Amino acid sequence: MLTSRLRRLEDGGVITGQQCSQHPPRYEYMLTEARQALVPLLRSLRRWGQKYGASAYAAARRHRPRAAVAGGPCSAI
Repeated sequence: MLTSRLRRLEDGGVITGQQCSQHPPRYEYMLTEARQALVPLLRSLRRWGQKYGASAYAAARRHRPRAAVAGGPCSAI
């Protein structure tokens, strides 16, 4: 399973693998330049989630769709 996931990450350009020993076969994996460029964005998203995530999730769970009012703007759809 791990090998399958590593191959998918390689195919997606997220990591690169380099064989560092033949017997037993061992590989070293590194993030690609494209993936490293995402690190600041992912950190920002994590900070946003830590600050607002729980309250945004709670608000979304409380939201209930309102019934359309006959003759309202949605009735023409």
